Amino acid sequence: AGSSQTNVPPTVRIKRPATDSTARIGRPLKIVAEAFDADGIAKVEFYVNGTSIGTLTRASYAMQWTPRSAGTYTLTAVAEDKRGARATSPPVIVTGR
Repeated sequence: AGSSQTNVPPTVRIKRPATDSTARIGRPLKIVAEAFDADGIAKVEFYVNGTSIGTLTRASYAMQWTPRSAGTYTLTAVAEDKRGARATSPPVIVTGR
């Protein structure tokens, strides 16, 4: 406490699925993110098309999501470090079929 150092935001990316992959309608898709921060990660929240599907507060950051209809979905993960800095992963695009 009392440090005047800038809080560097975490790094976060979705490891699985790969972008441009296909998700089967009605079948769970495992989404795996990895996040790093010198201050420690407080939480990782997963989003599909901008809607939160859940938050995890400890590694490993993996969550299941089931597409309900055909179409294109944008998956992102937002990591927050223990000092409140946030970062959003590059988007991963999957197609529900």
